[in-house]
Formats: sequence, C-alpha cells, structure tokens
Amino acid sequence: MQPTVELNEMPAEDLPRPSWRKHTWHIALLLGVSVSYFACAKAGLLLASINPSATPIWPPTGLALAAVLLLGYRVTPAILVGAFLANVTTTGSVATSGAIATGNMLECLIGAWLINRWSGGTATFNTSAGVLRFALISTSAATPISALIGVGSLALAGSVDPGRIAGVWMTWWLGDTAGALVITPVITLWAAAAKPPFPSTREWVATAVAYAIAGAVGLITFSPRITETGTARPLAFLAILPLAWTALRGSQRDTATVAVILSGFAVWGTLRGGGPFADTNLNDSFLLLLVFMISSSLPTLALSADVAMRKSVEANLQRARAVLDQQVRDQATALAATREELNQAQKMEALGQLTGGVAHDFNNLLTAVLGSLELALKQVTDARVQRLLTTATHAAERGAQLTAKMLAFARRREVATKAVDTNALIMGTQELLNRMIGPLIRISVDLEADLSPALADPAQLEMALINLAVNARDAMPLGGDLIIQTRQISDPAPDRAPELASGDYVVVSVGDTGSGMPADIVAKAFDPFFTTKGPGKGSGLGLSMVYGFARQIGGTATIESTLGKGTTVQLWLRCAVASPEMHQIATVGVRSVERLRVLVVDDDDAVRELAKEMLEEMGHEVVAAASGLSALEFLKKGSHYDLLLVDFAMPLMNGSECATEARKVCPDLSILFMTGYVDNDALKRWSELGVRTLNKPFQYADLAEAVGEAGGSSAGTSNVVQFRVP
Repeated sequence: MQPTVELNEMPAEDLPRPSWRKHTWHIALLLGVSVSYFACAKAGLLLASINPSATPIWPPTGLALAAVLLLGYRVTPAILVGAFLANVTTTGSVATSGAIATGNMLECLIGAWLINRWSGGTATFNTSAGVLRFALISTSAATPISALIGVGSLALAGSVDPGRIAGVWMTWWLGDTAGALVITPVITLWAAAAKPPFPSTREWVATAVAYAIAGAVGLITFSPRITETGTARPLAFLAILPLAWTALRGSQRDTATVAVILSGFAVWGTLRGGGPFADTNLNDSFLLLLVFMISSSLPTLALSADVAMRKSVEANLQRARAVLDQQVRDQATALAATREELNQAQKMEALGQLTGGVAHDFNNLLTAVLGSLELALKQVTDARVQRLLTTATHAAERGAQLTAKMLAFARRREVATKAVDTNALIMGTQELLNRMIGPLIRISVDLEADLSPALADPAQLEMALINLAVNARDAMPLGGDLIIQTRQISDPAPDRAPELASGDYVVVSVGDTGSGMPADIVAKAFDPFFTTKGPGKGSGLGLSMVYGFARQIGGTATIESTLGKGTTVQLWLRCAVASPEMHQIATVGVRSVERLRVLVVDDDDAVRELAKEMLEEMGHEVVAAASGLSALEFLKKGSHYDLLLVDFAMPLMNGSECATEARKVCPDLSILFMTGYVDNDALKRWSELGVRTLNKPFQYADLAEAVGEAGGSSAGTSNVVQFRVP
C-alpha cells in the first residue's frame, strides 16, 4: 500500500494542476456560443425595417435562452460578446452596442434564472402548465428587459425618432418574444432527445414524415407565388393542421420543430412579399407574422405536453396492469401449488395414520414374538433349536426396526435424541457397510478431527447411513466410490439449508460417483414412495425416512446430484455439548430391585400374558387386567400395588386416563407406560411428572430396566431380586 500524502504536504511542483483539456473545452464552448449568437443576430438584423437595430425577427434570443438553460450561467459572457460584435459591426456606436448587448445578456440570464427557479428548467416543456409558465416568464419578465434597455439606449443616442419609440419598442419586444417562444423549445427538446433512451427507427420515420408534411404545407401556404387574392389569407389556417397533428401524434420535440419549419416558410414568403401576411408595410407584415408564430406554436406546444403526459400515464398504467396481472397469475399459481400441497399433506396425514395404526398392531405382535422367543431360549438346551430360535429372534428384531421406521415416518414415535459421537458411529458401521455394498465399491471415510457430538437417535442415524449407502450401491452397479465425510459448520448459509436456525451443526455427507439424477428427479427424491427403481426393488421410503428423521430432531437433509457424475446427501444434525451420557456401547451390569406387586394392564392378550410371565420370572408378584376399567376395580378393592404397567393406547379408557384415575385411588402408585403408538404431547406431560415410557416391542432386559427405574430400588431389604441387564 502506498503511503498517504496530505495535499498541503506535497511539494509545489507535485500539486495537481487543472487539465488543459478542460480549459480548452470551456473556451471552445464559449466561442461556439458567441459565434452562433453573432451569426443569428446578423441574420436577424438583415430584416430590420423600422430601425437598423430593431428587427421583428430575432432568433438569437431563443438561442441564448436555450444555451443558458442547457449549459449554465457560465455562457452569458459569450452571449454578451456575440451581441456586442453583431451590433457594433452593423450600426450604432460602441456605447449603444454595449448597452444593447448588455440588455440581450440580462434578458437570457434573468429569463433562465426564473425558469430554473419556478418552472423546472429544461423540464418546463414536459407539461402544459410548464409551457404556460415559460411563456409568461419570457413574455413579461425576460424580453421586456432587452427591449427597454435597447430602445432606451437608442433614444438617448438620438437614433430613434421620439414619436416612433413605442412602435420600435413593440417591434423589438415581439421579435425577442417570438425568438424565445419558437427557438428555445426546439433547441432544448432536441438536446434532451440526444440523451438515452434514443428514439426507435419507427419514431424516426414518423418524425421524418411529420417534417415532410410540415414543409409541404408551409410551401403551399406561404409561397410568394400565391397572389393577393381572397383565398390567400385563409390559407394561413392550413398551418394549424400539421401542428395539431404532430401535437396529437408526435412528441413535444417534433411539435416545436414543425413550428420552426412553418415559421421559416412564413418568414421566407413574407420577406418575398407574398403569403397571407403580405402587407404594404414590411414591418407590419412581420408583426402579423410574429403574432401568427406565437399564437400557433404556443398552444400546440402545450397540447403536445398534455398528450405526452397522457401517454406517459397510460404507459405507466399499462405497466402497472401488466405487473398486477403477473402478480395475479403468480398468486393463482401459488394458490394452485398450495392446494396441491394441501391435498398431498392430507394424503400423507391419512397415510401416516394408516401406517401408525398398522405399526401399533405389528408392535404388539412383535412384542409377543420377541418376548416368547427370548423366554424359549432360556428353556432350550438343544443347540440346533437354539440356533433356529436365534435366527427367528434376529428376523423379529429386523421387523421391529422396520416398525420403528414406520412410526418415525408417521410421527407417532418420539425420537430418543442424545449426544452421539458421529465419527465413532460411522467407524463402527463401516464393516457392516462393506458387507452390504460388496467388493466393487470402495468406501472412503474423511472424518473431521475434534468433531462436536451431534444430537441424534443413534439407531436412527445408523439406519439413515445404511439407507444412503444402499442407494449409492444401486446407483453404481459397475462399481465406484462411496465417500463418507463429517464436517462441523456454524450458521449455514440460507441457500444451503434455508429451514435451519442459526447455530452449530454436524454435517454427515454420503456421496457416490454413480449415475446421478436430473433436477426434476432431485426435486422429488425426498417424497414418500417416490422411487426410480424397478418393481419390487425399492419401496420409496428410504430417503423420505432419512429426511423425516433429520427434520424430527431439529436438523435437515439436503441432496445435490449431477446427471452422470454422482449424488451427495448431507445430514445436518445439531451440535450437542459433550457429556457422560454420550451414546456408547452398553455394558453388562447388575441391578438390584425390590420385589414389587405389579398391576399389568393391556388389551392385547399376548402382550399382557408375556409381560406377566417376564415379571414373574424376575420375581415380582403380578396381577393382570385386560382394560383400564378392570384395573381400577382391582385398585378400588383396597389391594396394595407398587407399580402400574399400563399400555398407553387402549379402547374405551386409554393409558393416560387410566393412570390419572389410578393416582386418585392410590396417590403413591408408580406408573410405567408401554407404548407402540403414542400421543407425544400427553406422554411429555407425564414425563414432566417423572413417569417413564417403555417402547414396544421390548425384550426381557428392556422390561427389567424400565421396571427397576420406575419401581425404585430398595437395597438392603429382605425381598431383593437381582437380574442381569445387557
């Protein structure tokens, strides 16, 4: 970086100097204005008839006023010089020429200042009110100054007959007024037309046609070849037609230009002694011409401004209508999409209810199957039978895992989140993944060191990894690479995971080098039952369950895929603070629990009898009831019970209602819910009161641990049961 040098610390020879190009341009600008004014003034003075310095045709006023409006007050010295040279080289003394030049300069200076101050400057021609203000300022404030100073200086010098001062002043004033009202608009509007946006080709063609028509009408109307007949003067009204047509169909610029074209033909015809304004006195002819020029150009210019304003308003209204129509179409599209989403949500809700109901009944069956198999294994000594029972147990456990996934999909089971060492879980799953995907696919693991633990259900996270690996394997039938990565990201960008709140996340990425998917397939990848696999090769629940699991624990899942290059699915899991409760491999321990008197309540006979048999094997005294009402009858008989083991979902009286009524009868009664189909809100309320929940299907160890925690420990009592908890 270069050191900063203050301006006052720089050597004099190093100080920045004004650019010579800027001075050259400024001088050229002043010279151009001065020469232009001089040329226009000399041309106007050639038409002087009443006095050598007083002419009814004076275009320099319009030129000077436009120059100050467009270029600023800095050009007034050039106007002063041009006016002085034009007068001093024509007639009169240096004093009178200087006075007239001063009047010309003050005329445009004061007029431009008033227009800038009260009429919007160069924008004065955009509205009819602006045109009127411009005309009033030019007629009553600007041009009288030049006429007063000019005629006054000539009168003092004896160059004007005192009896003709009023006529000379009138001619001078009308000449300046006509120059301002006719010339200033055309120069100003053409200067504005030179700025973007430029007119289109069609507009240029329309402009050329308008000018051609104006030239033809001007030639016919003001031609000196037309003799002084009764029809000569009425022809002047023909000039109104091109002016009105241009005002209605064209622009302010074209209207002002047509007015100049017609005025030029009128001056030419009058100067040649012909046209509708020809009179015995040339000065009177020009005065009639001036009145025509002013009265025809000014109203049509105002009309053109009104038409332009109307067109602008109409264009704005059309644009607003187009925007409104587009918004209506967008809202209609959004409404249709919302309706479709609502229909889909209703379908999914019905599907979730059906899935949850099926899973509930299936959980009861699995509870009976798993419990019975476990009890049977303890009674059998034959190795072959034990092997068969173990195989059946594994099959039932896989069914329990599928049921858990169905319940998670249906949102009917609370996910048991805890702090999970994601890297350790992935390393522990790698061997299983190697066996599942086969030798053609190479697994690469890239795990970030010092990764924070993630909040997740370890079983569900492991199942999600297996689902993603199986999908990747199916996308690479000829082999490829499976890449598993972990990263920790803080405050994910909205475009990556817009549904996530700010915070720290563990991101588990599972990518493959397979066939990939097009964008339309990627958009549906997480939809339930959507699959690109053939019949019998996929249920379409894999990715939807992965997404549902991630969203249920406060994270999300995203997918990126390129056709022919592979797919990457990212699981975003909230970070958890490391604690001793982090998920680890369970160890074998011994728990001592007091022998309890347990009231078992379940409407499913198989589950009820299995729970009763397991509890009795643990050494507890058990009474079984088939409904909540039956359980309350047992309690009301006055028998003492230590624990109420009750199914949460039962007909007539559910587990929550049964527990509420049971607490009224026995306030100190411990409660343990069994559930495979839950009302999360109700269970949360009981959980806040310290009541545990045992998920179906459960096995012997699960029941023993839950009963031990719900029933409490009583070490040192005479009736103590010891059992091993894997």
